[in-house]
Amino acid sequence: MTDFGLKLEPSERVVIANKKLGEESAHTTLKINNNGKDRCAFKVKCTDVYNFDAKPSTGLIE
Repeated sequence: MTDFGLKLEPSERVVIANKKLGEESAHTTLKINNNGKDRCAFKVKCTDVYNFDAKPSTGLIE
């Protein structure tokens, strides 16, 4: 079994918490680090594209 080459912070889930969610913007950060030798592609998928946006949503990690 090979190890997963990317390290995610937070590792379990991204929580977007705001008492006024829907009334004003809320932000959070997801850090992706590549611990492997090869570059990796990523894609962020969202369950509600009308209320949530990820930028960049795709890319390469060297």
